[in-house]
Amino acid sequence: MTPRFLRYAGLALLFLCVAVLLPSEVAVWIDPAGHTWLTDGEAGPSSGAERVTPDEIAIRWDRKWSGEPLPKGTRSGDDDDRYLSEVRSARSDAQRGNLELALRSLRRLQRDSPTRPEAALLLAQIERHRGRYEPAREALDAVLSSATQLPKAWREAAERERAEISEELALAKAKDGE
Repeated sequence: MTPRFLRYAGLALLFLCVAVLLPSEVAVWIDPAGHTWLTDGEAGPSSGAERVTPDEIAIRWDRKWSGEPLPKGTRSGDDDDRYLSEVRSARSDAQRGNLELALRSLRRLQRDSPTRPEAALLLAQIERHRGRYEPAREALDAVLSSATQLPKAWREAAERERAEISEELALAKAKDGE
């Protein structure tokens, strides 16, 4: 027997096993709460569930009968999801100690989305932690001046942190030639 024959025989055996293990029929059900269920036979998921055809399910979903909406994932094509995913990635980079990569990503995100506060606030925290108060204050100024949807608690925290940074910068300045 040749290796090629064995390979094809193995694939055929694999397909045969998969065909045996897969259910012969898949049924779609909608329960009274509007949740959609799939089963591998005639038994419904609950006593009040109604079996529907694919055409019926399409009509019901268009009418919002699909139950609770699914939360947005971090891998969707939505700009908001992509932005938040990149902020989380930059935060992970910073936590792992790769500050240069994190800072580069956060600066780009702040530049590309100036009305979003998340990247600028994280950038300010990292810069302050590194002892770079001027860039931290600049990032906070950008948040406070251009972030359109800044929650009240975030705004108060950013203002408080900016005031603390300004105090530290004032203390660091030399007085009377010292």
